[in-house]
Amino acid sequence: MLGFINQRELPEVYAMSDIFVMPSMFDNRGVVVNEAMACSLPVVVTDKTGVWGPGDIVANGYNGFVYPAGDIDELTRLVRKLVVDSPLREKMGARSLEIVRRQGYNDCVAGILRALYFVKSRPAPPAGVPASDPTFQTAVTNDPVSAGQRPRRNSN
Repeated sequence: MLGFINQRELPEVYAMSDIFVMPSMFDNRGVVVNEAMACSLPVVVTDKTGVWGPGDIVANGYNGFVYPAGDIDELTRLVRKLVVDSPLREKMGARSLEIVRRQGYNDCVAGILRALYFVKSRPAPPAGVPASDPTFQTAVTNDPVSAGQRPRRNSN
């Protein structure tokens, strides 16, 4: 445990690291996980962090591990697994970097659009399909609500 690290010193700390562990009992979105992944580190996070799950940056077993918050035995097992298996550690670290590199402007825009469509209760384009995709545009414009028409009510 290092405690507080000044931002100027973070690159050196990440460079000295082989694994990143975030044992938080609660964290909405730890940007520090993105930083660690950008330094090619496999990550171990709790299920109480907002960085894992479908479409998020930590994929359990792919670029790191997710474990139940407070389960010290499981944390120990997962860290030990990465410590003794350097090929796995390196593969997961490379995948972390790959995931972070894919996150760019277009991904941010797509994420915002998916959120807006969710709020509107309309289907969003699947991950990886831009909103400008003709197939998606056809599905949206054929929807009566999206086309500005009132939905028909059942007369019963």
